[in-house]
Amino acid sequence: MGIAAFLDLSVYNPPPGDHLMAVLKAYADDSWGGDQIVSIAAYVSDADGWRAFEQDWRAALSRAGAPYFHMKEFWSPSGPFTHLHDDPAATAQFLSELVRTIRAHLKYCATPTVRIEDLEGFNRSKGVSLEPYPLALYACFIELRHAFPNDEIELVVDKIEHAHAKIAVAEAYAESDTFADLRPDDFITVPLKKTESFKSVLPIQAADFMAWELRKSCMERLSWEPAEVDRILGGGRLRQSYEAWGADFEAREGRAPRDRKSAWALMDATPQGGQLWDFHLILAADVNRHPNGWGV
Repeated sequence: MGIAAFLDLSVYNPPPGDHLMAVLKAYADDSWGGDQIVSIAAYVSDADGWRAFEQDWRAALSRAGAPYFHMKEFWSPSGPFTHLHDDPAATAQFLSELVRTIRAHLKYCATPTVRIEDLEGFNRSKGVSLEPYPLALYACFIELRHAFPNDEIELVVDKIEHAHAKIAVAEAYAESDTFADLRPDDFITVPLKKTESFKSVLPIQAADFMAWELRKSCMERLSWEPAEVDRILGGGRLRQSYEAWGADFEAREGRAPRDRKSAWALMDATPQGGQLWDFHLILAADVNRHPNGWGV
């Protein structure tokens, strides 16, 4: 997708004057761990950053002989990436180039994760029906507004079922937030067009990379449940809790919890903001952000 396609994808069609130059643009993709978690990654840059990103990303794909990048297919025994499976050095070089492209051109990444079992427990306890994807998208709004308090942001999300309805629910969560002014009217959130997909929209491929690694990292640590006192005290108490959990994990699984190099490289590539929305954080948001309800 070249420069013309980038401009065509804007919700402003055609964009008024140099409007895109003044508006940040974010691309988000989600990754689901069955019925356990949903993670969303939303990368942000300006128009110049996205243009340079596309040029370098496409060049990295070409050098690797890859038509596109998609983590779910990357290690599949069939598909467009099998020629890399027997060449670990080429694979490492390819992934490193993708990370360097992200580091060079993108400004920020929002990385929230929702624990679905905890959300369902919260819903039962409160008699409400908050939804996983809209909650994760609302969490993106929080992180994006924290990082860019004064900017208008176009947020393009990958195709999901009933996309416009789910976006509307996330916007209702944001509008009813009394803790901070998220300026929801300055978020313009749209799904990919019917004629677009992650195969042609290169920024979604970057978001998919981060969302996949985020989900993998969170799934590996899903069984870590810090005690309430450790959550309150934080710091050293949380670290001790994690170390004790890690020792139990190793005794049970016969290995230490995995630290994925690709995940750490991505997390180091851009500034990031994102929290694990477990029962305690959802409850805190209910008390502190939504004393008058969630707007739905």
